[in-house]
Amino acid sequence: MASAGAGLRGVRSLRASRENSMTDAHALVSGLSSVAPVSDRLSKMAALSASDKELIDTLQAKLDAQRAELDERSTAVATVQRNFEQLSSLSARERHDLQRLKGEHANVVREKGELVIRVHALEQEVAQLRARAEAASTSQSSAEAK
Repeated sequence: MASAGAGLRGVRSLRASRENSMTDAHALVSGLSSVAPVSDRLSKMAALSASDKELIDTLQAKLDAQRAELDERSTAVATVQRNFEQLSSLSARERHDLQRLKGEHANVVREKGELVIRVHALEQEVAQLRARAEAASTSQSSAEAK
């Protein structure tokens, strides 16, 4: 914001110097129409030309400075835009990965539930087989004892 205030002051000072140059120019032109000697007319024209040249040089310097500032800002905006696009792309990939991982997690949770049910069924089957084996062992030992 400071450069905007400085730029505005610069423009105002240029306008004021231009108005002074115009006043000087009118004075010089009115002096030219008088009966002044030719050398006076030429010196006044030279002063007017020098004044215009200074004003043009000052304006050119201001214009160059503003172009440089605009180039810097354009570069900064392009950098911000490029960073934004990279972050947007990264964010989209991350969202895609998150959705994929959520799907995989749901499949793992479902598979775990199926495996837990299968483990319980197998534990019951093992318990039944142990009970049969114990019953068979008990009946065999009682048959041998007779």
